[in-house]
Amino acid sequence: MLSRGSNEYSKEDLARIFEEMGVRFGFGTDRYKTEFGTLVTKEDFASLAQVVSDVARNPAFPSHELPQVLREMRAGLTRRMNDTASLADNALMQTLYPAGHPFYETSFDQQVAELDQISVNDLSSYHRDYYSPKGTIVTVVGDIETEEAVKVITAAFGDWVGPARRELSVPEVSLPTAAK
Repeated sequence: MLSRGSNEYSKEDLARIFEEMGVRFGFGTDRYKTEFGTLVTKEDFASLAQVVSDVARNPAFPSHELPQVLREMRAGLTRRMNDTASLADNALMQTLYPAGHPFYETSFDQQVAELDQISVNDLSSYHRDYYSPKGTIVTVVGDIETEEAVKVITAAFGDWVGPARRELSVPEVSLPTAAK
């Protein structure tokens, strides 16, 4: 829901800004990271960094957007439920790792059921507790000098403190000795 608006920018504002810059922009997330990527001109880089900074720090999580986001997530899970490679990956994670392990995956049916439990308050609390510049990796590639890129990123994100970085503990597991 990060691309659905922030304290400073509505979803419509973001769409207009990105259209004016000629960029396609979106956030992606999984259990371990949040990422975004785009192509932007050097001239718009600093402006885009400021917008992304506000969206990353101050997402609005508009409640009227949550049902649509959940429908989109449900559709994505439904696609995965009908894809043999995704089914095989899901089964592999359930076979290799015990429940509670960070790499264990619940079944797609369970993931769909969990969607109904998500609230805007959950998203806001998760953002407050986990989103942080600590441990962040920023990669800039293109026709820009390193010093200029560092200056722009520092200007946009340099004063962001956020919560402490959380270490991911990955317990060892034994390989299965037989098929389940």
